[in-house]
Amino acid sequence: MQRTNWAQFVHGKPNKEGYRRFEIQVTKIKGVQDDFASMYEAVYRRYKRCKENGTFPDLIMVDGGTGQLNAAIEALRKLSVHVPIIGLAKQEEEIYLPGMPAKRFNKNSKAMLLLR
Repeated sequence: MQRTNWAQFVHGKPNKEGYRRFEIQVTKIKGVQDDFASMYEAVYRRYKRCKENGTFPDLIMVDGGTGQLNAAIEALRKLSVHVPIIGLAKQEEEIYLPGMPAKRFNKNSKAMLLLR
């Protein structure tokens, strides 16, 4: 069983009431872990709830590179949700923006320390 966790920060501080945990259904159906399908499902489920109550974040940050970012963007597109989104590949210390090449930062830079 695959699970995904969603953290939420408000004014730079963790908001524990905003944390969510999803049991990924696509893994149960297919029997194998599909990172991109899992990302799509988690983003779709999370932001479908946000759309229902009308509250959205200022920024969505997903764990992963181009593939995960594109899966998340497709889920948002299907919901007609328009929120800035980035991908963070921590192993390579890269930030992915939609439609742009990855930006690499020093792992101890202020930008990476903030995002991690």
